[in-house]
Amino acid sequence: MMFGFFGKKEKFLLLDVSSEKIGGILMSLDEKKKIKKEKSFVYKDDGISSGYKLPKISGAKVIVSSPPESAVKIYIRLQGKRENSGAPLDKIELENILSQSIGRTFNRCRNEAAGFLGVDDLDVILVGSGISGFELDGHKVVNPLGFEAEKIEAAMEMTFTTREIFEKVKPLRKGSVFFFTERSYAEAAAIGKIISQKVNFLSVGAGKSYFYHSEKDNIALLRTEIKWSTGDIIEKIAGNWSLKKETAGRIYEYYEGEGFSPRLEKYIGKAVSKEVKNIRLQAERMRTSPKIYARGINPRIIGGKPFHKPPAADFFDKSGFTIERGSFGSLGEALFKLAPFFEFYYDSNKGGEINSWLKRRLHWLGLAI
Repeated sequence: MMFGFFGKKEKFLLLDVSSEKIGGILMSLDEKKKIKKEKSFVYKDDGISSGYKLPKISGAKVIVSSPPESAVKIYIRLQGKRENSGAPLDKIELENILSQSIGRTFNRCRNEAAGFLGVDDLDVILVGSGISGFELDGHKVVNPLGFEAEKIEAAMEMTFTTREIFEKVKPLRKGSVFFFTERSYAEAAAIGKIISQKVNFLSVGAGKSYFYHSEKDNIALLRTEIKWSTGDIIEKIAGNWSLKKETAGRIYEYYEGEGFSPRLEKYIGKAVSKEVKNIRLQAERMRTSPKIYARGINPRIIGGKPFHKPPAADFFDKSGFTIERGSFGSLGEALFKLAPFFEFYYDSNKGGEINSWLKRRLHWLGLAI
């Protein structure tokens, strides 16, 4: 299915932005849902605004992602009561109800985002928002307009990033389409599109790790920071054998990639068993589904079941997207690199005109979007 604003062949600029670098992929999508990589690049400096020459992006839709340390999605439940519940709900009344509810909760959301990102709330920028999951007097509806009801509820997501990251992509906001998301969230959301159970996703990094899980209604994906990272294993290896951190890191890469003999692998596994047990217990305590999909660590290191690699092959089979063989690496790498695009694709029709009003209305709060 192609949504209304997708033409026969559309171009997208996917940017992966962190404090250290900016990576980019210029890709195209045709009417048969075939994805083609046009160009790719990496800048290891302070961002686009410093004068680096980007690939030609005229007419391309811009999709930006940033790691969990630099971006976060906050979910809230908007609520409002109507004075004239016997009349059909119209646009203006819905706008006013939602705006009032957002105004009452926005500062709390920004403070919560500042806590996740470890910065002052004045350095937190709202770069995206969306509303879905409407309920009227407790009944779920896709579009609330025209209905008679007293109580209105809706789920709203707000995407925040740091001022540092925002300044790097600010010049690209002038285009007609600019979408911003959190990188690991996007992959968890992609997995959620093709599985029937609740999403449980473990994103492991060298410095921090995060666990994502969906709520009962699967509308929101919530994240929790896990006090563990692959850096813990690397430090253990370095300490055990008095190695430099860089050397220990290379040993871990071989271990993670199954590059050692079974005997040596068993020896290393025993040495780091305490660190591995730590993350396993934390993730299993938060588990709400039979499977936990893990990115950034080989599931076998943390004991196999219930840990699994992201179901990349299933995603491409069920979603109908095709890619040129090897153009994005393995299927697992392709899912990771293209996850922000998939989130944009599936969310682009969610909320429709209502989210367009929301974007205009949020300007009165002085927000970046």
